[in-house]
Amino acid sequence: MGNVEIIDLLLKIPFPLILTFQRETPLLAAISDRNLDVLQEIVNIGEELLYQGDETKNTPLHYAAYRGYVEVVDRMLEKSTLIAFQRNSDGNLPIQLASIMGSINVVKKLLDKAFDSGACLNGKGQNILHIAAMNGRNKMIECLLRRLHWKAVNEKDVKGNTPLHLASKKLQLLILRNLLLDQHIDVNLVNNQGSTSRDCQSMYSSPIYQG
Repeated sequence: MGNVEIIDLLLKIPFPLILTFQRETPLLAAISDRNLDVLQEIVNIGEELLYQGDETKNTPLHYAAYRGYVEVVDRMLEKSTLIAFQRNSDGNLPIQLASIMGSINVVKKLLDKAFDSGACLNGKGQNILHIAAMNGRNKMIECLLRRLHWKAVNEKDVKGNTPLHLASKKLQLLILRNLLLDQHIDVNLVNNQGSTSRDCQSMYSSPIYQG
């Protein structure tokens, strides 16, 4: 209900703050309501709750990043930037969830405060350009091409795919255009199967392709 005084009293009860919550911690409830006063009160008393994940290892920052709550993300990062480097059970960092959802302001905030170089890979070796490319986040691609180191454009994941490969497989035409306009793009790179991005585009656009 957003009652900061009661929350303050309850959090001062001498019992371990690191508990197993099956669904929602008090901090996640504050995030869901985007209640910054309650959030601040909770982390002031129990900062360790920032690091506590659910059954899939999603932390409060994962939830806020996924939902695009930039003001909540900013408030939590003021308390600790280390939370930006925690992975969930899928190997994703909070910035990667924000990339999936196309939350540009959250990605900018995380890049500014935690990932200066943008060197953040998920469990598949994919950077945030890879993720934005295969999820059709064209505005995110435009933003990232201005922000990230040029090497990120041609970075390969564990299967040898570059962001251009993944955009080609998904036939993301606007993203393909933006990537191809980047002066650092290398269209001749091959993945682990020996395919260029053009090969992938031809394969996945074929009427006989069965997925």
